[in-house]
Parts: sequence; C-alpha cells; structure tokens
Amino acid sequence: MERWWPALPLAGVAAVGAYYVGRASTEKEQQDSSPHGYRLRTNLTDENAMRIAKFLAQYAPPLDFKFHKGQHGRLAVVGGSKDYTGAPYYAGMAALQAGAELVYILTAEEACIPIKSYSPELMVSPFYSAQAIAAEEKWATQCAAKVTSRLPRLHALIIGPGLGRRVEMVAVVKNIIKQAASLPKPLPIVIDADGLWMVTQAPEMVRCANVILTPNKVEFDRLWKAVCGEQKRTSPERDIQHLSKAMGGVTIIHKGPSDLISSGVTVLKCSEKGAPRRPGGIGDVLSGIVGLFVAWAEMGVRRQEAANEKNTTREAIYSEAAYCACTIVRKSWEETFLQKRRSSGVPDLLQVIGRVLNTLDVPLEKLASKM
Repeated sequence: MERWWPALPLAGVAAVGAYYVGRASTEKEQQDSSPHGYRLRTNLTDENAMRIAKFLAQYAPPLDFKFHKGQHGRLAVVGGSKDYTGAPYYAGMAALQAGAELVYILTAEEACIPIKSYSPELMVSPFYSAQAIAAEEKWATQCAAKVTSRLPRLHALIIGPGLGRRVEMVAVVKNIIKQAASLPKPLPIVIDADGLWMVTQAPEMVRCANVILTPNKVEFDRLWKAVCGEQKRTSPERDIQHLSKAMGGVTIIHKGPSDLISSGVTVLKCSEKGAPRRPGGIGDVLSGIVGLFVAWAEMGVRRQEAANEKNTTREAIYSEAAYCACTIVRKSWEETFLQKRRSSGVPDLLQVIGRVLNTLDVPLEKLASKM
C-alpha cells in the first residue's frame, strides 16, 4: 500500500519525540512544585506576592461550602455597541477567570448575539438599540432604567468597554451613575475606555469616592483638560493626586510603563514587568479584575463595619485592590508572553489569569515560609 504522508528522517522523529518527552517532564516538574498545579516561570517580587496574598486573605470570600451562587461576586458590564463586541466580553471573562460567579453584559441590541456566541457563561441583555438612539431625556431615562433596576443585586458595575462615543449615551451613563450613587450602600463603579470619554463631557457625574477611573496616557490628558483646564502639570505622581482631589476623591489608575494609583492622598506605583506587546483588550481585562477586587474590598469593608472593627478608609482599600489587580494583570501578561511571544493575544491572557492568581491564593504563613 502506497503511503500518502512524507517519510521523516529518523533523526527528525527522535528530535520530535525528545521534545514532547522533555516538555511533559518539565510540565510535571511544574505541577509537582505547586499545590495548584502551576508554577510561575518568573517570580513576583516578595513584596508584591505577600501583598496580593494578604489582600486575598482579608477580602476574597473564602472557598467553602457556606456560600450560595453569586455571593463571590455579581458584576455587570455596561458596554459594547454595534461596532465593538470584544471589549465587554474581555472585561466580563476576566472577572470570571479571577473569581467572580455571575457576570451580566448590558449592551446594544445589535451586539447581543455576537457576545452570546463568544461564551455561554456571560448573561447578555440589551438596554438600547443603535437604531433607536434619540437625543431626548425620556429615551435616556428609559434606557438607564433597564440597567438601574439591576443595581441593588450587584457587587460592582463596570461602565465603558466598547460602549462607543455617541453623545446621546452621555445622558444615559450620567443617569446610571446618579442612581447608583443613591443606593443605601456604596456600589463600586469602574469606568474605562469610552466611559472615560463620556466623563470628559460631564465630569460632575463622577464626584464620589466609590468610582474608579482607569485612564491610559491619552485618556488621562483628556480628563485633566476637562477638569483642570490649562492648569500647569508638575509630575505624574502629583498630577494624579491633584486630579483625584479635583474630582471628589475618585480612585484613579493611570496606566503606563508603571501604573500609578491614587485616591488623592497617597500614590501607589505598580512596576511589575509585564510584556513588550500591547494588543488591544488588555485594558478591558484590567477593568474586569479591578471591578471584582474592588467588589471584594467593599464586601470586606461592610463586614468590618458590621463588626464595629477599626478599619482603614474605603479609599485606601480601593487603592490597594486596584494595585493588586494591576499586578495580577501585568504578571499574567508576562507569563502569556513567555509562552506565546509575538503571537500573544488577550484570549491567551484570559487562560493564564486564574493560574497566576491561584499561585498566590494560599495561607499567608505558607507563603511567608518560602520567602
């Protein structure tokens, strides 16, 4: 019988076999060395590893059998549009990979089917139609109501990924934030991407301490101009503090070579390495994980308040949650790059987040013994 496949040199077969045997051996060594079945290829700094472990120990809901569905995190992403469907998907999936249990995507009617086709884990619902957008207060109120009716059940709200820049949507977002601010207990609100553009159109909508903004350099410059006008800038650290105070004490994550985080009092600097590739979507991933971590932080604050325990300010805890989220994303992206190099993409990043997080979700005494 004539064979249809090309003959391989014996040396080539041996090389391929050696590669797979070696890879299996390496993977087994990694699994044997980690209680979670995965070992980081490069290490976090001792300070950052302990810092994230402490945050998870203090604020992440414990993994036991006492909880019900959704109690580890119910988040909603207000985003997506006729033209942009990937951004809200990335934000929602990042939150799930980091430990959230229920994620709702509230989007344009035209974006629902594409986003639903990406994953069955996301619950996707429309709150407006691109064909029916109108510059009327009644229309804006009706659209916002489809979002605000869900707010009391949420632990955090993420606004902006893929939302688009239709000026008519500014009134909708403004209405949503206003209703969220009127809830009996603070609801953390993360605003990213197109949501930040909307904030520049009406900066007064976010003057509350439970808001987290995640601008990159260009977005930060727009925010500065909208809030501070032509006021002279001094240094990145002082600028972020000044802008936070000018906006009522919001937490700002200024993304860049190093991420700066401030709620107007102190400045945290996250300098984990990351990777030299910058494809679209990493910011959306960050917004999802920030949303979850700040939701956990808010849960912890409420537990402390209920127990009449002395605690740090809500702003300080939000900043710490943001710092840990930035570190996790940077470390996960570095791990992804080491595996995929130039072909690294955000779908690959989503597969790594849980592994990186699990290496640090360990008892503090166990982590300390390795340092």
